[in-house]
Amino acid sequence: MARSLSLNGKKTITQKIIQTGCPGISEDIEMHRSLQGIPLTGDDLDGTTCPYVFTYPCSPHMAADKDNVVIELEVITAATRKLQANYEYVLLEGAGELMVPCNHNVLTIDYIKQQGYPVILVTSGVLGSINHTLLSLAYLTKPGCMQPIRDTGKGFDLQQLSAYRQTYSCQYLQLSGAIFTKTFSGYGIFRAPGGGRR
Repeated sequence: MARSLSLNGKKTITQKIIQTGCPGISEDIEMHRSLQGIPLTGDDLDGTTCPYVFTYPCSPHMAADKDNVVIELEVITAATRKLQANYEYVLLEGAGELMVPCNHNVLTIDYIKQQGYPVILVTSGVLGSINHTLLSLAYLTKPGCMQPIRDTGKGFDLQQLSAYRQTYSCQYLQLSGAIFTKTFSGYGIFRAPGGGRR
């Protein structure tokens, strides 16, 4: 996505809020730059694009404890603001999934909500991803949880997001060979774009 935005003339950078399991510069940031086809930037080298990097491969709060560091979310926010001042698009990647603890007090989903960031959920077709994807989408779109996803003023509102979620979910299940829409409809998970159930 960052590469596509850059190729379309948009000044774009990615940020990893917390990295575990590597020393020095975030290995995910290194991968981002490789995918973008650009070298590491000054913001990468000074740690702005990943303010916290921990050596032990585990959840951020545990990795921080092992390295005797306290994760201060204000540091991450300040780094993001610095990037926002210099780039048109800043794409943030979390440290794991939505319910991963950033520190001992705040989950990733809580931090995203506090900042009011729109969310792009990245999923795959591996074993277990149907459950993961549907639970994540259900939580993200529940009233009061997230702001609707927007795209430079042309986004779609929460009702459109719900319709998109339903269409995507149905297609995902069908492509996976798991046609469970009839079973799920009793639980209100799938709703047709027109408002009726499927």
